Amino acid sequence: EGGGTLLIDEAYQLDPAGSSTGKRVLELLVAEMDARGGNFAVVLAGYDREMDAFMGANPGLPSRFRRQVAFPDFSDDELVDITTAQFAERFASYALEDEKHLRIAARRLGKGRGVAGFGNARAVAQLLETASERQTRRVVAARRAGEAPDVFRFAREDVLGARALDLSASEPLAALRAME
Repeated sequence: EGGGTLLIDEAYQLDPAGSSTGKRVLELLVAEMDARGGNFAVVLAGYDREMDAFMGANPGLPSRFRRQVAFPDFSDDELVDITTAQFAERFASYALEDEKHLRIAARRLGKGRGVAGFGNARAVAQLLETASERQTRRVVAARRAGEAPDVFRFAREDVLGARALDLSASEPLAALRAME
């Protein structure tokens, strides 16, 4: 009866060509939009390329969704701010060995910009989840080795991952290079 707003993320998954369920959902959605007139707003969200294909394959949709708003990926500075804020919120009682590690990790996320499937906020959440998993593994390994690590500290390797291996003294690599 009343109005409201419905947000459908990754709306291209409703493509009737790929799903009979998607077709039924779209039919119901269009019927509700028509029945409720201007009292019911529907926002379809998704990646540009997939949404363009979805709208192009469903001729009745572009006339019902006349406005498009493109949200550009976050800049490196914005990713740093978001990552720092989410770290502080999620790990309020934890400390970083060096805050620059979080800035470096956030800037690395920015390198994923433009790659299919890159999701700004999702990438930050995954970064923090991975850092947490690494921190847990590091602390457990240190305790097993008889050490007393600070369980409320994120080290460089927790946030950025292991350093690249130094293979300069590797005998197999030297043998491989000798074959050149």
